[in-house]
Amino acid sequence: MIGEADVCLATTVGGSLSAGTIPVKVFDYMACGKPVVAAVNGDGRSVIESSCGGVVVEPGDGQGLAAAVVSLLNDAERCRELGSKGREFVAREYSREKLRLEYEKQIAKSTAKKVKSGNGG
Repeated sequence: MIGEADVCLATTVGGSLSAGTIPVKVFDYMACGKPVVAAVNGDGRSVIESSCGGVVVEPGDGQGLAAAVVSLLNDAERCRELGSKGREFVAREYSREKLRLEYEKQIAKSTAKKVKSGNGG
């Protein structure tokens, strides 16, 4: 279904509660090479902006959300560019291989600290 979309939407409510969240569907959309229009703040905003894979508006800004969607639908080249950049970003930064290596590094680091401090249990 994502493959059939021209533009994908991700929204959160405003406020501090959602500042530390990233809607999981953002990664799905970007992995499918789709441009994202997101009404998010905090970490979600950072991912979209870092990836250059979409457009961010303030949560609750319905007019801004609609304007961003219309703008992208009227610019097929920009849609392709945002989709491509988002897909590259997810493959580079959030692939299973990269995440596995990061987890292994953190586990090794944690284990080394326990052994060093004599708490190797």
